[in-house]
Amino acid sequence: DYAVQIFYDAIETGHHECFLESDTRLPMMYISDCTQSVIQMMECPAEELSQRTYNIAAFSFTPAEIIAEVQKYVPLTVEYKVDETRQRIASTWPQVLEDTNARRDWGWD
Repeated sequence: DYAVQIFYDAIETGHHECFLESDTRLPMMYISDCTQSVIQMMECPAEELSQRTYNIAAFSFTPAEIIAEVQKYVPLTVEYKVDETRQRIASTWPQVLEDTNARRDWGWD
């Protein structure tokens, strides 16, 4: 949820308070890519699927990386106010998702 908030804050106030550490890398995905992955999997013949659930990867970034990109276009100041609970949860997530099975079984790309 923080990634979208950065864009809103940049436009609305020019300031963002980030609740994660600047170098916390998390996997993200556009909703349209998520929808496309579901459609592709549902259209795949069942006998070609080697499992019932799949990881789907898109891209990963840190708060610092997305903030730097936004700052190329609009002024944005940032204050890191790390929320220990959210940070602890984010620190347990994988930095990238492994989606080899989806690519192999039904052509996810």
